[in-house]
Amino acid sequence: MKTHEPKVILNVLGISDMVLFKGNEVSIKIAKEPSRDLEKDLVEDAMFALGVSVKHRSATSKYDIKDFYRFGVLIEVKNIKRDGEYYLLDIKAVDRVKIERFYQMEDILKADYVYEPIIADMEGLPYEDMLNHIKQLVLDISQYFKGAEPFVTYIEELDDIELLSGVLLQYMNITIDDKQKIFEAKTYSEKGMKLIDALIKQREMFAFQKEMSEKFSQEANKNYRRANVIKLRQNERVLCFTKHRALFSCNNL
Repeated sequence: MKTHEPKVILNVLGISDMVLFKGNEVSIKIAKEPSRDLEKDLVEDAMFALGVSVKHRSATSKYDIKDFYRFGVLIEVKNIKRDGEYYLLDIKAVDRVKIERFYQMEDILKADYVYEPIIADMEGLPYEDMLNHIKQLVLDISQYFKGAEPFVTYIEELDDIELLSGVLLQYMNITIDDKQKIFEAKTYSEKGMKLIDALIKQREMFAFQKEMSEKFSQEANKNYRRANVIKLRQNERVLCFTKHRALFSCNNL
């Protein structure tokens, strides 16, 4: 159990290709920098840091201040180990935060922040209805994937909109900007509606892809059968000639 509170200024860890929500527990990879010892920095900060998504992936894992969004999460580092040119971190997102100011010092990026919790503007039946709507959309989408039952069962057990959003967005094929907009939504209702809109678009996309695939398959089958008929007729003509049948009988095939 931790005996220290997070400092007001913490190291910033760039999160690429995903957005972390309160409650998410994931593993991330951070490139080593010659001028810093990340493990030492984290120990000095009681194993806390700020996880902030970047607007695009960098081939060198180096980012400028302008590459970061201004909302992120306070993260607790559960475990850290070195792996070649990288650190592997097991982390948990503790709370949503707003970055007040970044501080760039060579390869080290730090920031001060304020807590920015989501506003609980829904409760009871309306909140449950929104969660059920989201879960139904997940069930609809799962029909397009084999072996999705365990994932659907897991989603059914979640009753927190933040955690539910964080889990789903890891698997949704939408832009990092769209994910960040859902993350930055100020209220339960706003976040729920943005997530529902994104899920509906995903469902429509998968339905369209399935329809196109079925049409392509049907057309391919027709072409295959047509090619087989032509090939069969050609074989019959060859057989006809090899048996020295009359030419006029061959033309009647």
